[in-house]
Amino acid sequence: MLFQKLIIAGAFFLLLTAQAPIQKKEKKEEERFKANNSFAAPVVKVLQGDLISVELDGEPISIRLAEIDAPEIRQPFSRQSRNFVNELVLNKRVTVVVKTFDLFKRVVGEVFLKDGRSLNREIVKWGFAWHYKINPTPDKVLRALEYQAWENKLGLWLDKNPVPPWKFRSSTEIPDPPSSPTKVDYDRIFEYGLVGDKRNRIYNWPSCTNYKLPSKKYLLIFASKLEAEGLGYRLGKSCPKK
Repeated sequence: MLFQKLIIAGAFFLLLTAQAPIQKKEKKEEERFKANNSFAAPVVKVLQGDLISVELDGEPISIRLAEIDAPEIRQPFSRQSRNFVNELVLNKRVTVVVKTFDLFKRVVGEVFLKDGRSLNREIVKWGFAWHYKINPTPDKVLRALEYQAWENKLGLWLDKNPVPPWKFRSSTEIPDPPSSPTKVDYDRIFEYGLVGDKRNRIYNWPSCTNYKLPSKKYLLIFASKLEAEGLGYRLGKSCPKK
């Protein structure tokens, strides 16, 4: 019996020591990519119109472009969107301004070209991505650029009824809202349904008994509970407390 206990204790110790370097590495990554930090790196791969890979200190780092949403693979204009980004940044050095760090350890940020142009804005300007309006204070420039692209029928706006990527990839299963930014699946923010009402400064989500979307005028979309509470919003009384 004593021998078995020693075996179990030893195994538990090995598990803890094995996890420690992983946790330490994750903490280091989060420190490295704090919001508003910036770094320069060459682009080594373009996976989609809103997803690139850069090389930093000999390691590939995935960059999800913030506040835009490019067509998914199998959607119309997916290839054209990726090719557009390829032409602008592949094998070129860019500057990345970090916005956050998501569930998949991707840096979510704004990418700037050598001449100072924002890649995020260029893609929307030429009609190869939507403005992904998930920020509590949406980017007015991106909104204007999207409207101009739509008005001039550029890129994906040639399609009479283009389907936004967040609808194309959406699931019937509503995910639980994340507690903090590092637990957010950036591509599913609309699916979380985590919203705030500017009139009463209360936030809730579909699991709340009295869930109801306020009118567009008073609606705020949040990526995580921490974001909502950080802006002074309170949890709705009919919401699960866990």
